[in-house]
Amino acid sequence: MAQYNQVTPEIVERLQAIAPGRVYTGADVNEDYSRDEMPIYGTRMPDVAIDAMSTEEISAIMKICNENHIPVTCRGAGTGLAGACTPIAGGVVICTMKMKKILSYDTDNFTVTVQPGVLLNDLAEDALKQGLLYPPDPGEKFATLGGNVSTNAGGMRAVKYGATRDYVRSMTVVLPSGEVVKFGSSVSKTSSGYSLLNLMIGSEGTLGIITELTLKLIPAPKVTVSLIVPYESLPDAIATVPQFKKAHMNPQALEFFEREILISSEEYLGKAVFPRNVGGTDVGAYLLVTFDGETQEEIDAIVEKAAELVLDAGALDVLVADTPAKMKDAWAARSSFLEGIEEQTKLLDECEIPFEMLALSAHRTPAEVEEFAKNARSRGIKVIIAAAGMAAHLPGVIASMTTLPVIGVPIKSGMEGLDALLAIVQMPPGIPVATVGINAALNAAILATQILALGDETVASKVEKYKTGLTKKIVDANQELASIKYKFKTN
Repeated sequence: MAQYNQVTPEIVERLQAIAPGRVYTGADVNEDYSRDEMPIYGTRMPDVAIDAMSTEEISAIMKICNENHIPVTCRGAGTGLAGACTPIAGGVVICTMKMKKILSYDTDNFTVTVQPGVLLNDLAEDALKQGLLYPPDPGEKFATLGGNVSTNAGGMRAVKYGATRDYVRSMTVVLPSGEVVKFGSSVSKTSSGYSLLNLMIGSEGTLGIITELTLKLIPAPKVTVSLIVPYESLPDAIATVPQFKKAHMNPQALEFFEREILISSEEYLGKAVFPRNVGGTDVGAYLLVTFDGETQEEIDAIVEKAAELVLDAGALDVLVADTPAKMKDAWAARSSFLEGIEEQTKLLDECEIPFEMLALSAHRTPAEVEEFAKNARSRGIKVIIAAAGMAAHLPGVIASMTTLPVIGVPIKSGMEGLDALLAIVQMPPGIPVATVGINAALNAAILATQILALGDETVASKVEKYKTGLTKKIVDANQELASIKYKFKTN
């Protein structure tokens, strides 16, 4: 790794002169600036964090850092999963979240010019008001456009419209030296020079900092429909995907996913959208397909053809989400997978308890399960949480191979999760598994934390703080309810 210099008080003073009131050091630095949404790539607090407001500010900051050989990391919303905004060398973090203006539309050339801190969701909604569509549609709607371009984010609509790279016309970039350059052109046809624009796209902040973007738009389709297609197995769902291309159909978006992932997402959202059982057959996987077109007649014909195709390929049913509300619910479940999983492990992270997350199956990967269970103690693991659905053998199998406490989480699948609950709770003598409620992964995390707290005062204090927070939530809720007035409300 390159050797960098430390940030001195004198340099901090120079930075404060550039961005007065927006330069943070020490305890004032937001802890989120130490990582992105995937901390497995490491965490490190920067020496200085700066909320930038303009190209000129960033240019001036970069000149100082370049002259003094100080590392710089750029970040937006911090929603990435590749560690790109983690300041592994310390130094300075420049945050572009305050650069969030949609500057102008060019409706003749179908472009929009934005600052890098504009959220994907905000541009998508604003463009639709103009009758326009920004096609890139990554799962994280509250990422910044600067981050989307820096990672060449794909998204669900890439199957028809392509990835982010296909919609960047031009950009303004501050180079490491502080020099401000513009790459690309606002017009659709240009053939001059090297394609340095494409060099910047997907570079994840390693070549420069994007401060302005001109993005391509298209006319918004007039009619859109989504199909929810359940299958008995994931291989059947995957095998259907190429059939759409072979049939000369061109879906706007197409995703496949397993039942267990969907359940986590729906539990997080508190809303069930996808069927769990069709005609007595448990659903094992789903396709979520969206088509768009200019007329309802066109879409109706596409839906009829698509329904015939998937049923011939082994689909159990075809459900049509043909209203904005239904489509929003369907795609919200897809977009919340990560959040659903994170919600179950948030407590462990808040209490600063190191943990592993693994996918294991008592039936499909028995050798891996045995290796994990028998070696868990030697790797420093003290409590194991095992989630499983249907027959739910995993917690018991692990418990039979280790003396560590095992907490089982029954997952709702067939029989609304009762089969998994009974399978986990009814262990033979000598093979205890502590069992929480169906889909109650958060309770499992709380119980695991309380077990660890028995021998760790630091963890114990954090558990106590968490429990106090739960009480405060109820108090706050009652205060809010008390402020609501109705004619016949008596309290």
